[in-house]
Amino acid sequence: MRTTDAACYLSHLSAMRIFLDTDHAYAVILEDDVVLGAETCRLVDALTDEAAMKDWDMVKLTGNNTLRALPVRHIEAYFRLGVAWTRLPGAAAYLINRRAAEHYLQRLRPMTVLFDHAFDRGWALGLRTRVIVPLPASGTRSAISRRSTIDTPERPRIKNKGFGKATSLWWRTKNEVRRFCYAVFCYLQPT
Repeated sequence: MRTTDAACYLSHLSAMRIFLDTDHAYAVILEDDVVLGAETCRLVDALTDEAAMKDWDMVKLTGNNTLRALPVRHIEAYFRLGVAWTRLPGAAAYLINRRAAEHYLQRLRPMTVLFDHAFDRGWALGLRTRVIVPLPASGTRSAISRRSTIDTPERPRIKNKGFGKATSLWWRTKNEVRRFCYAVFCYLQPT
């Protein structure tokens, strides 16, 4: 882990602590380089309706890969609340409730993987992790995101080699099989 990775991770946990110091039922956490779509505020309003809040603990609003998700609930217009069945890296924008913030603060320390690898593992954390389909925001389309202070030529990411690569591949394989099973279970469960 690089110091910039740790700083990013800890800043998300710090935002959750600040949220829990309020009496609000939910928070939208945004990184500084996120670009919100015009529908984002409307979608957050729809998701924070009393009935809709029973379906989620954390909702991703951004992602850096192709989104593959099973729909769980219609939100409005062509948007759906879904469960990702493949990894969707990125944590530039997400909605959390108090239960999720408390779980994250208790269970995401010590840091063992990057934040966006750790926080969307609902099956491991006992949380209802969801995603908006299609994604209403982007963490990769802004001028700021193209000038990241985390991934720079001065601080290149060091990839595992040899045995370290094998353990990483084993962890990812287990993780993605569990993610797929979790998505299917959530999809089949009535809301």
